[in-house]
Amino acid sequence: MLSTLLVLGLTPLPCSPPGLATSPPLTAVATVDAVDDLIAEGKRKLVARDAAGALEAFEKAHAKSGGEQRTELWVLRGRLAKGDVSAFERVTAIEASGAEGAALDYVIGAGRFAMGKADEANGGAKAGQFYDEAAAYLADVTANEPDAFPDAWRMLAEASRWVGRSAAAAGAIDRALEQEKSAQTLVLASKIRVARGAELMGADATKASGKRYIEQGVADAEAAAAAFGDDPEEARAISDAQLQRALGLLFLERKDDASGAYSEAMSWDPTMADYGQIMGSLRGEDGDRLFIDTLKAGAEAFAERWGARQNADAGLHWWLGYAQHYAGDYADSIGSFETTLAKFPAYTNSHWYIGLNHYRTGLEAVPKAAESWKTYAKLDMAGFAATLQSDATGAFGGAIGALWNDSRGGANLETAHELAELVTRVKPNDAFSWNNLGLMGRDAGAWVKASKPKDPRMSADQYWEKAWTAYSRAIDMDRRPEYINDGAVLLHYYLEREYDKAIAMYDEAEALAKDWLANRELTESERSIVEIALRDAGDNRSKLQAKIERQKGDG
Repeated sequence: MLSTLLVLGLTPLPCSPPGLATSPPLTAVATVDAVDDLIAEGKRKLVARDAAGALEAFEKAHAKSGGEQRTELWVLRGRLAKGDVSAFERVTAIEASGAEGAALDYVIGAGRFAMGKADEANGGAKAGQFYDEAAAYLADVTANEPDAFPDAWRMLAEASRWVGRSAAAAGAIDRALEQEKSAQTLVLASKIRVARGAELMGADATKASGKRYIEQGVADAEAAAAAFGDDPEEARAISDAQLQRALGLLFLERKDDASGAYSEAMSWDPTMADYGQIMGSLRGEDGDRLFIDTLKAGAEAFAERWGARQNADAGLHWWLGYAQHYAGDYADSIGSFETTLAKFPAYTNSHWYIGLNHYRTGLEAVPKAAESWKTYAKLDMAGFAATLQSDATGAFGGAIGALWNDSRGGANLETAHELAELVTRVKPNDAFSWNNLGLMGRDAGAWVKASKPKDPRMSADQYWEKAWTAYSRAIDMDRRPEYINDGAVLLHYYLEREYDKAIAMYDEAEALAKDWLANRELTESERSIVEIALRDAGDNRSKLQAKIERQKGDG
């Protein structure tokens, strides 16, 4: 330096006066280096998903800088990484002050991302909006300064995926994986690549490219599962990785391999599986056999991994029972639903399916079906009501009919009455259900009177009084000829009272039947019922009038 100054004809700088050290400028340089080093350390910890470590490094950098705004932004970034979304208020204040630059845009994007994560965890009402804004900021930052904020790529990938920008997500995840290949990032990569691949496979021109994306997504999921190892603390994450692997294998038309991946996922955390979706995905020419086998393997592996007494697989057994029922494996289905109830009694609708299985087994098992349904109603009337209202099988009504028709003179008449009474609780405004309850009560009472069983549920008179109440409800709701005739029959033959009222009811039933047959458009079935009511009303009235005359004569 001195020789250069002499050649140029310049005077050398004087030496520092004695006693003045050169340490202040050297110290200043060292402080800047320390601040930058700490920021770099924090960046590395962000990439490694160590939010606490990143915040610690940024706070040290901020202290050493003397409180500069640039280091404050990094402290705010660290707080956001830890999920402290309140830090974003200060970020917006800095922006409002007129500050600008890539670092600020990056922290704004990170803030929006953190807010999206928080909202997603609480139901996601605004998550899409936050992720959309995060993706916009982070896309600009990474486009202009691709290496300055290495953790931005992963956030950009996840936010883009959330808002359906598969191409942007795929590009961002490639850059994120250059920074780190943790198990969590590999799972995200699998989700992004499988989704992107499925999209590309929809067109012939990009089908091959789409397949490659999916193959890579499957490999990512496998690598993620391997990276997690056998850590029980990572059970949900491992299950998630295996579910993604299964999804990719389905797109590659490798159903058997997908079945294995699904079983493996269930063995780690069966609550993660969407069983309805899996059932549809695995359905084939043999129906749901592959789905059933998948669940059986998953249940066995879960019990081996966690112990048979664990109950997280209760839902798995419910779906197994459901599939077995519709496959016709009724005994196996009953066993699966009983396992479900043993593990988690709150799955009360298992009693409904146990009843259906018994009903499908044959007439001799209908009483068992009835007991299961009665148990369901006792434990969860609201659930029972909703199930019965939406049921399209007709099994419940079929069971009532089977118990009534098969058991005249038998105790099953009482069970038929109990089931019919449940129907009126579910459908209190349905006249037919009340009329049917009247019929069940009438015949159950007749059996009790004739057979004199040791422990009847009610006396004959009690059954008939309930039947009269039921018939009256039906008539009040819908004055049909058959309902009116049925009510009159109960007064006439069973309660044996109010004969004048019974005759008036026979008269009304007869007149109504004639009018309907002459003036109403009736289906074949309706016409037959009305014709029977017309015939019976006349016959019963004649018999009752004769009885009244005999009683007068006897008197």
